[in-house]
Amino acid sequence: SISEEHVYGIYLFLNGTWKLVLIDDYFPYKDNNDEKALCFGSSVKNKLWVSLLEKAWAKVNGCYVRIGSGGGYMNESFDVLTEAYTEQIEVRVYKNEKRENELWELLRNYSSKKYVLAAGTHNSNAVEEAKLDTLHAYTLINIYSVKTEDGEERLIKLKNPYGITEFEGDWSVYSDKWTEEIARKVNYKDDEENYGIFYMSFSDFCKYFDLIYTAKLEI
Repeated sequence: SISEEHVYGIYLFLNGTWKLVLIDDYFPYKDNNDEKALCFGSSVKNKLWVSLLEKAWAKVNGCYVRIGSGGGYMNESFDVLTEAYTEQIEVRVYKNEKRENELWELLRNYSSKKYVLAAGTHNSNAVEEAKLDTLHAYTLINIYSVKTEDGEERLIKLKNPYGITEFEGDWSVYSDKWTEEIARKVNYKDDEENYGIFYMSFSDFCKYFDLIYTAKLEI
């Protein structure tokens, strides 16, 4: 609910204990051609909680700049938000040793337990050419095994927290691989891309992403 006093309290797990962080609801914004937009985090549905949570974390760290691009990792965020045990998985370890099947089974196990999952892209031309943001964290929503004319395909469902997606590879919104049966299998919705949600093959996922983060909290 909206605070008439413009004061909000956010609990964060800091240094082994839950602490109350008090903030107001005044946010920095930019004014371009008479269109005002927040400089930092916001919700695609214009919800206030995203900006409040980010401001609380900026206060803890001293300023917004210190939590900007390249300023942290998702497991750190999981720590302060959930108190859960967190894990960071390096995709290259499984890829270089040809252990992708092992990584897939690990993800399937974590997904079945409904652990919170996220993944980060690396910085390369391949990531940019796939229309993904480099050094950026994406929510890993779910994984699926589907049957195609070429055999079994393993899919990853992701979400860009920015609420936008431009991915143009296989299984993107532009892909001709989709069938009505596969769409039903993954519960595909026509407006998902409007919220930054998209799909890609597991092999492409291993190509573009180098880190996976999980909070071992069953939800």
